[in-house]
Amino acid sequence: MKKTNKLTRAVWIGLIPELLIAVLGMILLPDQTAIQWQGSEAVRMAPRYAIFLYPAVSLFLAVAGKQAFILFLSKFSVHSAQLLPGAFRVVHILILTCEVYTILYAFGFRMRISVILILELVLLAAAAGIRRILLPRPADAKTDPDRRP
Repeated sequence: MKKTNKLTRAVWIGLIPELLIAVLGMILLPDQTAIQWQGSEAVRMAPRYAIFLYPAVSLFLAVAGKQAFILFLSKFSVHSAQLLPGAFRVVHILILTCEVYTILYAFGFRMRISVILILELVLLAAAAGIRRILLPRPADAKTDPDRRP
């Protein structure tokens, strides 16, 4: 069996819950559901099968987003190999949040989606910082330019 890389695992680990929630949404959602909001009010409605747009966007980003993300980071001289799996995990979490919000909105939950997403990004950044402090990576002789043999 071929080993998968971290990026492929990050994509599939994020896509599976999105698909499961979309199937659940097909069962629970009314015929018309909100897909676009302004503040906490729906401004655009769509048929309930539009819930599958969330996993579709995720899959599109997995296929086309990798090169776009690498190009974006190269403009800032950032090596993207280590950032890609984490970036895709964050994107999956944000898409999953929007998907769950769509379902909750149909059942009366009202809150600004922008506030939820900003709060979520702050919490993810804090969790990443805490993880980096508590679980530092060991120094690698190959990547440390000041080490001399």
